[in-house]
Amino acid sequence: QSDMENVLLEVKSKIEIPAELTEFETSTGYRGESTFYFRWSDKDGEKSMAVEASGEGNILSYSYYSDDMYAENEMRIDTGFELAKMQEFATETLKKAVPELFSDENDLLVALPYTDPMKISSQNRYNFFYQRKKDGVKVKDNTASVSVVETSDGFVANNVNIIWDY
Repeated sequence: QSDMENVLLEVKSKIEIPAELTEFETSTGYRGESTFYFRWSDKDGEKSMAVEASGEGNILSYSYYSDDMYAENEMRIDTGFELAKMQEFATETLKKAVPELFSDENDLLVALPYTDPMKISSQNRYNFFYQRKKDGVKVKDNTASVSVVETSDGFVANNVNIIWDY
């Protein structure tokens, strides 16, 4: 198998690709090291998912897009309980995508305090941020973020970014 095939298998073991995304494209790049870019979409172009991964198979970022994420949604005031559920969803999303960043209790991502939601293009989007801590000390420039969009069907992680010195 080629390096790209191995990385693709690693990515698919961590992120679920929706079955309706049947169109597939790949490309390569360089970001201090070789990177692979994978993109899936449906035939109508209404939904897509893109993943960027390192040559070792570490997920650097991924995003999900669906036309129905931009349907008119009424912004609502969320209780602390609902925000806690969204934070948990964001954390679980990261744990599935990059489990290695949570495997050592002395070197892991820690959720930062939640800040205010952003209303973008009629979306209810909530941004959650994480900081790497090693032996209780923050590690500079080692972070992650997850943007969660609330849809009528529940929560969707529509943008995930990871900066980690492996």
